[in-house]
Amino acid sequence: MIYIGIDWGDQKHHVFITNDSGAALANFAITHCVEGFATLENRVKGLSPEPKHCLFALEIASGLLIGYLLEKGYTVYPINPKAVDRYRDRYRVSGAKSDPHDAMLLAHILRTDRQHHQSLMPSSELARELLLLTRDHQNLVQQRTRLLNQLTACLKEYYPAALRFFSSLDQPLALAFLSHFPTPDDAQSLSLKNLEDFCFQHHYRDQKGIKKLYDKLHSPMLQAHPLVVRAKSKYLLSLVSQLIPLQQSIKEYEGEIKRLFKQHPDSGLFLSLPGAGKTLAPQMLAEIGDCRENFPRPEFLQGEAGTAPVTKRSGGRIMVIFRRSCRKRLRNALQQFALESLRFCSWAREYYQAQKGQGKSTSQAVRALANRWLAIIWAMWQRRLPYDDGYHQANRARRHCQVVHDPALLRFLAPSLIVK
Repeated sequence: MIYIGIDWGDQKHHVFITNDSGAALANFAITHCVEGFATLENRVKGLSPEPKHCLFALEIASGLLIGYLLEKGYTVYPINPKAVDRYRDRYRVSGAKSDPHDAMLLAHILRTDRQHHQSLMPSSELARELLLLTRDHQNLVQQRTRLLNQLTACLKEYYPAALRFFSSLDQPLALAFLSHFPTPDDAQSLSLKNLEDFCFQHHYRDQKGIKKLYDKLHSPMLQAHPLVVRAKSKYLLSLVSQLIPLQQSIKEYEGEIKRLFKQHPDSGLFLSLPGAGKTLAPQMLAEIGDCRENFPRPEFLQGEAGTAPVTKRSGGRIMVIFRRSCRKRLRNALQQFALESLRFCSWAREYYQAQKGQGKSTSQAVRALANRWLAIIWAMWQRRLPYDDGYHQANRARRHCQVVHDPALLRFLAPSLIVK
């Protein structure tokens, strides 16, 4: 076996290659281009022509270099940068750091402790494309939220009445209205007939709603100084010009995500979860993936999602703390799903209330519920069976009966819990 450590950089990557005895076989740098990747492959093939005998270690889990290595049939191990930092003290107590030295560290981590790390086993192409789309969709939604917050703040400075015209500023009619009538004077100059024509052009034909909007336009408004109106109306038009195409892009992303999600064989599993819906179900599928070998036990998935706490034991002291090292997007999707499940699932509400009754905060109770859900999702996912609330409730009742009627367990019950 040969072990290749690559310290990834933006333009250049340092490579260190060693073998089972720890001898330095090569130490060089490649550029981030086609020629650089080809140089890497040629140097590795010169030492071992069999891809199965070549193990790569990097501090990243995605990117063009990772994709190139996987396509060539090599085994890749993504190593957490925090773990690499701990290994660094093994070789240099001074804390000195350099890119060639980090490449050497990565190679030796595989040589000595490969059993403690998991190789990268990517999901199917469909799941990977869905992952990229859902993540980019979330980025666009966050960008829209920022722009809407800026738009709200802008209107409060010179045109606060416009915030009462529509139930939400991200509606197509609201954005179109602000782009055509960016000042109070523009809005109040509209007659009822002109307002009706405008609304009809933008596919809004509710006569009562139009009349209510007309009355709001002609009610007394707070007036800002003309110079404030002139300046802020320009800023408003700039924000609206960004929001309109952004809204269209988000809609297109949602359509593509829905199309790909329907094609995936696991879509029914996630749609069967109470409260998952058409938004959270694709996110959870994409973040978890469809490679079952990545998570042989539920604890692996719970740790990856950050729902399981970290327990520290030292002597007689036990401390349970929040898990910070995890995949944040997966944790966010699962906690949102746990919150939604409270509306549809009775046992989830009971479990949540029990956690609150133990003095847990809202975030802790939701995270604990997400952790419980994740154990269920893992079992469904591994067995390829949809969620069945009746089956789960029967299992809970059966486990409860086993505890109550087991004589070996009754000895450990507190006297106050024994029913006389």
